[in-house]
Amino acid sequence: MVEGKVFWYALQSAREEGLMLLAFLLSVYGIIRAQGFETADIIVWNIVLLVQAIPYLAAVIMSLISAFSRLSAKKLITRITAHPVSVVSGIDPGGDAQPAEEKERKEFL
Repeated sequence: MVEGKVFWYALQSAREEGLMLLAFLLSVYGIIRAQGFETADIIVWNIVLLVQAIPYLAAVIMSLISAFSRLSAKKLITRITAHPVSVVSGIDPGGDAQPAEEKERKEFL
């Protein structure tokens, strides 16, 4: 499968769950927009809708994880991680290595 299509394939496999998630979130938004947070029952109703949306969010996330697991691990890891930075920066000509923080602190003082 082409790498650019992996994301869309994942969303397509969880299409119904994504639409249900969108429906829950839009209903919460609509209730807040129309009613606000004036009474406790509105707050409770919004919390209930958000709790009901959790399994649909989990299904979409798991679908994305499943789709990206088809990529090679090395390629995926190199995309999402930064290059490692050495802890010891530079060695003095005298041969003693100092961490960068100590050098900066000495230069600052």
